[in-house]
Parts: sequence; C-alpha cells; structure tokens
Amino acid sequence: MRKAMIKVTTIGALGASFVLPGFATEASAASVTVKDKKLVYKKSGKTVKGFYEYKGTLYKNGKKNKGYALVGADSSMKLYYNTSLKKGYKTAKNNRYLFKDGKLAKGYKTASKNQRLYYNGVLTKGYEVYKASNGARYLYQNGYLKKGLKLATRQGETVLFKDGVVAKGHTVFKNKLYTDGVLNVAFTQVDDKYYQYGILANGVIDGKNYKDGIVVEKPVELTDEQVIEQLKAKMAASQTELTELHAQELEVASLIKQVEEKTAGATQANKIKAKSVQEATEAIERAQTLLANASTAEELLSALEQLQAAQKVLEATIQKEVNVLLADATQMLEIAERAASRDTAAGAITAQELIKLATQVVDTVVNTYGNVPTINLNLDGYKAQLAAAQKTLDSNPQNPNPPSNNGNTDSPLPPTVPVIPPTTGGGNENNGGNENNGGNENNGGNENNGGDNEAVTLEKALAEINMAYMQGDPYVEREIGVADPVILTIVKYAAILGIDLTDYQAVEIPENITFELNSFNSLTVEKVTTGFNDAVDAQKHSEEQFIQSIEQLLTSEIEDKDKQYQLANQITEYHKMVGYSRVAYDALVAYKQQEDENYSLVLPLDADYSSVKSILAVLDAAVKKESAGLSEADLAFFELQASFKDSTIAGVKYAAAHAQVLGLDLTGYNELELPQSVAITDSFSNIDAFKALWNAAVVEQLQKEQEALTAVKGATKDNIAQVLAQYGEVLQLPLLASSSGQFPGELESILNAALYENVKDATTIKAIQQGVAPVRLAFIAAFLPINDFMGSSSDFDDEFDTAQSNEEKLAIIKKYQSKIAALYTSNGTANSVEQQIRVELLKVLQDEFQRMWYSLLLGAADVLGLSAYIDNGKFPTPEDVTVENKAQAQQFLILIKSYTGIEKEILEQEVLKRIQVTEDYENATFDEYVEAFEQAIEAAK
Repeated sequence: MRKAMIKVTTIGALGASFVLPGFATEASAASVTVKDKKLVYKKSGKTVKGFYEYKGTLYKNGKKNKGYALVGADSSMKLYYNTSLKKGYKTAKNNRYLFKDGKLAKGYKTASKNQRLYYNGVLTKGYEVYKASNGARYLYQNGYLKKGLKLATRQGETVLFKDGVVAKGHTVFKNKLYTDGVLNVAFTQVDDKYYQYGILANGVIDGKNYKDGIVVEKPVELTDEQVIEQLKAKMAASQTELTELHAQELEVASLIKQVEEKTAGATQANKIKAKSVQEATEAIERAQTLLANASTAEELLSALEQLQAAQKVLEATIQKEVNVLLADATQMLEIAERAASRDTAAGAITAQELIKLATQVVDTVVNTYGNVPTINLNLDGYKAQLAAAQKTLDSNPQNPNPPSNNGNTDSPLPPTVPVIPPTTGGGNENNGGNENNGGNENNGGNENNGGDNEAVTLEKALAEINMAYMQGDPYVEREIGVADPVILTIVKYAAILGIDLTDYQAVEIPENITFELNSFNSLTVEKVTTGFNDAVDAQKHSEEQFIQSIEQLLTSEIEDKDKQYQLANQITEYHKMVGYSRVAYDALVAYKQQEDENYSLVLPLDADYSSVKSILAVLDAAVKKESAGLSEADLAFFELQASFKDSTIAGVKYAAAHAQVLGLDLTGYNELELPQSVAITDSFSNIDAFKALWNAAVVEQLQKEQEALTAVKGATKDNIAQVLAQYGEVLQLPLLASSSGQFPGELESILNAALYENVKDATTIKAIQQGVAPVRLAFIAAFLPINDFMGSSSDFDDEFDTAQSNEEKLAIIKKYQSKIAALYTSNGTANSVEQQIRVELLKVLQDEFQRMWYSLLLGAADVLGLSAYIDNGKFPTPEDVTVENKAQAQQFLILIKSYTGIEKEILEQEVLKRIQVTEDYENATFDEYVEAFEQAIEAAK
C-alpha cells in the first residue's frame, strides 16, 4: 500500500534542474577458449588476465580459481569459492558485504545474531533503527550495533538504546530517567532518588519537599534555572499526552459517525458514563470490534453510548491538560520577564529563548484546538504575560537582537530562516564550491559573521548555520581534507546551541565529519543537534573500525611477510572513512607497477599503529621514502591521474598547483573567475594527451564565462531571471539554474523585480553571485516548508507500514490528507520576496497537492476493501447500488461524507471530474450526488 503516498520530485516540478582493475575487459565468450587447461584468447593464444567466468567456471589469470574471489563492482559484485558462486550466506571484505548464494543479499538482513545490519548486501551507513520480525528494535551505526547509550528518534518516538538494543529497566542518561527505553514522566523512585517528568524531583510534590531527587525536611526555594528545567520537562510530557489524547479523540469522532450512519433513526438511553481514559480506550476497542463484524442494531447502540461517554471523558482530560500547559507557558514567560529585566545580554538571550519556547507550545495548542467548541482556551493571562515579557525584553539596553516587528507580541521573534545576505556573497572565492570552500581559517571567509564583537542569539546562530547549509550543494561530494562549513559553523556556536563538544574534540580527523541530510530542509535546533551528534558518532565509529581492522591484521595468523604486503592495502581501503587522500600512494604504486606488475608497498610491523594519525603517518613516511629519487615529472603525472580519480575538481586543482613540473600553460586558466569549473572528463594516458584536453577545456570555460557575462549585461528587468536561470550552471547558482530558463506562473516576474536591481551593474561573475545570493536564499527559505512536507512520503511509509490495524492506517491517511489541505489553502499577505515566492510556489503545486490528497483517498478506500467497488478511482454512481453491494456503498458514502471544509472541496472536484462525464450527472453538484446515493442505498432492499 505504499502507492497511497505518491512521492514528488519537487525541484523537477518547479522546472529547475540540478570494472575493477585486473578484469578481462577485452574477453568475450566467443573470443576465448580453454587450451591445455588454461583460458586463452583464441586469436593470440595469450592467457586471459584477471578474473573471467567461462561456461560457469571462474578462472583467474587463465587458471581455475582457488579459494575465495570477489568479482565485479557495486551492485553486480559476486562472491565465488573456487570456481563457482559461494552457496548460502557469507560475508566478505572484513564483513563489509553480505552475500547469499554468491550474490549481494537483497533487502535488509542481519548477521552474526543481529550484530550487523546490511541493506542490499552492504553494511548500512550512518544510524539505522531496524525492527526485527519479532518486534524487537535495534540501533546500528555504520552497520554495527551502536555501543554504549544512544537516543534515536523514529516516527516521532524517541527511544534509548544500550549497546544497540532498547535499554531495559531504569536507565539515567544525560540526567534524564528512561524506563525500558522511553522517557519516564511519572513520579518514580530509582534507588534512593525520585524523578518526575524524567528529571530529578524538586520542590513540593504530594506534600513532601524534594531537592535534587531526595526528600528533605525544609521547603526548597528553587532557582529560575531549576524551574525552567522542570517546566521544559513538564511541558514536553504534556504535549506528548495531548498528542495521544487528540488522536484518540479523532478516532472516537470517526467511530461515532460510522455508528450513527448504521443506527440512523434508532433511539438510545445514553446512560453510560465513562470514568477514565482507560475506560474510553476500552470503549473505542469495543466499537471497532462491533463495526468490523455483522453486529445488531442493539449492540451498535450500546457501542454508541459508550463512545459518546468516552468522548466526554477525553474532552475533559484534554481541557485539563490544556489548562496545565497554558499555566506552565505563562509561568515560563514570568521567568522570561525577570531574566529580561536584568539589563544584561545573557538575560536577554535567556528571555528570548523562553519566549520562543512558550509561544511555540501555545501556538501548537491553538492550532489544534482553536476551532474546537468543546475546548475552552483561556489565553488572557498568557497574552498579558507575553506582552509584559516582550516589553521588558524590548527595553533591555543589552538586548543583542531587538525584534523588528514593532512590538507585535503575536510573533515576537524572527523566523527560523531569516533571509539575510551573507557578508562575503553567495559564491565568491570563500564560499560556493571552489578552492577555499569552507576550509579556510575564517570559517567561510567571514571573520565577523555572527560576531566576535557582538553577542549572538540562538536565532542568529541558526540563521548562519542554515545559510552554510543552503549555500552548499547536497548532491556534490565534498573533497577529502576540506572541512564541512556546516560542521565548522555548528562548532562555532556550540555553546549557544547547547551542544557538548567533548566527543567532537576526541575525533582524530574532524575535517572528515560531514553534516548530511537527503535534501534541503530547514534546520531547527533539534535537527542541528541530532545531525551534528550523529555525524560525530559516525566519524568516531569509522576511526575505531579503522584501528580495529589494522589490529586484526597485525594479530592474525598469517605470515609476517604477508602482513607487511597487506598493511598498505588495508589502510588505503578505509581512506574515505577516515578522510585520507590516497593520491600519493596510488601514484607511487602505478609508477612502480610499470616495471613490476606485482609491486606492493611494504610497511614495517614494529611501527606505531595505535591511532588513526599514527597509522597514516606510517603510510605517508613509507610513500615518501619509496618516492625518493623517482622522476618528479613522471610521478607528478601519476598523481595527476590519481587526483582525477578522486574528482574532476581535485584533478584540476592538482594540475594548476603543479603546472610547472607538468609543463602546463596557465595563461588562460589564470583569467578564469571560476577555475574549478574547468571540465576534463576524458581519460588520458600520457602528458601530451592531457595538455590537449587541458587547453581545450580552459578555452571552453573562458568562452562560457564570457558568454554568460555578456548575456547578463544585456538582460533587462523583464528577462533577468530567465537569463540567470539559463546560465545558472555556468555562473554556479544552484537552485536557480533551469534547463528551460523558465519559471512557472508569476514567479518569473517576482524574481525579475528582485534580481534586476542587484545585478544590473555587475561586471564580474562574482558580483553577479553576490547580487543573486539574497534572492536565492529567499527562494530557498520560501521553498523549505513545502519541501519539508513533500519529502515526508518516507515518514508516511514508515507510519503506515507499522500500523497494527485498519483504524490506525485510516487515521494516518487522514493525518496526511489534513497536512496537504493545510498547504493547499496556504496563503497570506505577500509583503516580502520570500512570501511572494512561497505564494507562487503554492499556486504552481496546488494541482499536485490535490492529486496527492486524492491518492490518499484511494489508499483509504483500499484499506476499507473498496478498491474494486470504486473501480480504481472512477467512482460509482447511485445507479450502481445493488442489494449485493449495498454494504460497500454504505461504507463508501460514510468515507466521502467524513470530509469537511477545504478537504470536501478537493473531494468535490475530483469526484465531479469522474461522474460528470455520464449523461445523468452532467450538471450534478457533489451534494446532489451524495443525496442520490443515499436514496439509492435506502431503495436497495
């Protein structure tokens, strides 16, 4: 049923675009034969080098293979034992790969009693929570069970793991109490200490005084910091409780509708009164069972009474939780006011954080229950305290980030991703993918960005992290040895973000840590913290795995001579995992193998192999020693080839840096503004061939740059966006480049107006990049909320696949339909470039949202067993109702009548498109269609 949620390539929807060595490649079944027990080429009679499978038998260098052999690359890799594919399960390459019957094992598979996790035969990357067939959950890091304690959040649930399995019993982790892996919010005693809301109990609880989890005689006066900690924990627990209650409430309302449809006209006593949420849950379960079976009207009436009583209990419980949450938010604002009144920058920062947290929590409550008549939201006290706290903060002379909304207390803080131009521009020498991309001493080329002389707020820190993240290209692999600018920026603001850098500082090669997400998504504190910690943990694990692999080789039972030969191969195999460039090593081996095809670099066994850096130092020293006395020009050529194997950018950089020894002319190259864009994709076997490729590529890049500059200079305020889009790839303007150079709807005129003034006087590419940068960031910031939702199909899949019942599946479908409807109706005053762009994007994607919503409707029909009845979405007419399909018709009618508001409008459009093609309903309305259906069901007897 994954088809219910249709994934959309959103960038595409907007019109934007963004053989192992030694294998016998010349051989074919017709060109080889076996002669004197050797595999040879028919014409020349020479032995077939490398591995080759002939008539089901594997040969190596012409002879039948002996022992294990790993053949092929990537997904086509195969494992042989002697001459045939290895039967059964078998791992290879230090457990990196898992094979079944000689081929990479498909799907998720565990090995060694759940110690390792593979996907399509390869150890999984990063963190992965895996649910076994028995329901047990495991946490893996780079394919191995994660050692120690680690929190992981999946499908909205945060679970504590210990050594890769859910932590059993009571566990205190980072000063919070978890029970069987879940945060324990109940009042609980563990050993000699008490916890409440997951943290040490403080203050008065049930008439007793507590201080740091211990009962004391005298009342305890809590500090603001302790109260804040309690409030955060308590509010988080209340939010979780409200989420669960709200889901139950929606389920009850849906069930009541279904039962009322089946008992229309019958009378009921309505005397049953549920007394607790537990009884309400039992009433839901009973109603679900009765609806699933052929129940009598009397049974259904009884169920209806219980559901209505359960509904009242849930409403009362929700009202109580809402009141508590509003009171806690108001108390948090009181502390914010006190903090702001201290007239210090620290007090102002604390006040801003508390105001933001309180308003986020209350906004969620208002969005959920603002239009629910049975829930009373008394916001007067909260609003008064919010205004007082904001006023005090505004008057704080040390406030480093005064609000720009002129005292509007409904939204006192700037957005998560403010659109502000970077100090150095969006694609200059220190930012945008060229020689100094994020790896220089000034962290992005901007000494004061964020402020050495200016107090920095959490919002400013997040803004700079978001900009570092957005200005990168998520589809371009970062070069080895170049630090990730996002990681550098997070480290810079670690104290403000509340991130502990202990583990980061323990990493040996921090330049290899990479902040990764699958696509552009707005970064919150939670995402930044989780992403950073995961990235650090991944690098730590890679380094530990690297050291362990060397230790295993050194302590293995093979002969010392073989160890010396294998060490270099073992070290370089892990080069990307630890951030090591193997260019010099590969060049040396290629150079030496000209004379000796069996050459291997020999490393000493008595060297220091205790750390990553010491291991790499041993290898570097050996490479340097072996390279001494070799021809500098020849070695440079092999290093050039090795650099291009890493990446085109790395190769071009190497060529420019070693131009003299390579004999390259840099005259044209030095005229380029974007030298890293020189494109050399063809292979070359000698330096003369490379020089020809180099000269042609430089000339081509010069022509591209000149053509782009001329086009932009000649652009007008009516076509500047189209011109920049057409030349976006040349100008290095990711996310604004378009193969067609066109933008949908009114988007082009909005971009024209925003871009023209910024770039009309630009005379260089870098000036163009600087002018485009703020508009590009506005485009991304407008797109992020849409993209966050459009990328949520995997979340839907995960939730849907783990649902235990049809009711749960329907609730999940309804939830995502509501999310779509919220985006579908999203509008507002377009008083900024970002808002104007977002409004236009929503207009363009409205049809897509509607199609996704309708796809989910078909998914709901599928869950209810109605796929055949609605004929794959064509929809039946009232005339199709018969005695035989009456029950299905009733279920179908209940489903389509359950939608209201904008969702009903979406449904109307989709239904009418399908039924108005028939003569009887050519001019019918949706309500007339429903009424006719009801009459047809009533008449079917």
